[in-house]
Amino acid sequence: MGYQRSLVLAGAVPMLFSRVPGGLGDQLDRVDGVMLAAGHDIDPGRYGQEPHALLGPIDAARDSFEIELVERAVDRGLPIIGTCRGMQMLNVALGGTM
Repeated sequence: MGYQRSLVLAGAVPMLFSRVPGGLGDQLDRVDGVMLAAGHDIDPGRYGQEPHALLGPIDAARDSFEIELVERAVDRGLPIIGTCRGMQMLNVALGGTM
């Protein structure tokens, strides 16, 4: 059950974002905050670096979706929390590097 259990125990009602094109705005209308979870590595090209020999699997579609999610959540003033990859993605989406 992962993160959902902790969120529910804290009183939240978790919702997974769908990557349906054009649907992000409607989904963000229904939430009070965003959590970016752990996962695969972020494509180093997203933050201006070359791939390292130890780079793990990347998911370009997820990278694109999460960058848009962060940008739109910031525009709306929604709180955002990230764990592991999520923390790194928050940094990258806001113009940082690793």
